[in-house]
Amino acid sequence: MIDPTTRISRNPDVVFRSLEEEQGGVLLHLQSGAYHGLNEFGSLVWSLLEQERTFQSLAEAVRAEALVQEGGVDVVAFGRAFLANPDLPERIQKGAVLNTPNQAFFYSGGDERGYTDYPTLRELSKDA
Repeated sequence: MIDPTTRISRNPDVVFRSLEEEQGGVLLHLQSGAYHGLNEFGSLVWSLLEQERTFQSLAEAVRAEALVQEGGVDVVAFGRAFLANPDLPERIQKGAVLNTPNQAFFYSGGDERGYTDYPTLRELSKDA
């Protein structure tokens, strides 16, 4: 099992070329000359790795993109992720680690714990 906080990035020695729509693409390793075909899913993952990100944020982005591309949804909700990450759009864009929601405090009847006390990226960077 991959740790959700594992950082993933593209290999700088590999280039990508997309094929016709819905046909995926091709990866070429510049050092060895080896090449590999990618299906649509592999091409999506490659496009989402434009910058380094965590496995968790990659998985969330793939899930959202797949739902939209399937055409069954107009919007994808990130309810629990938003509860634990007040800066969720920034975290997804930067591929940052997501806070884990504390389900023990969900809908706890007026107690604000678990709704207002998760750190933002800025707060975490001040502590580092």
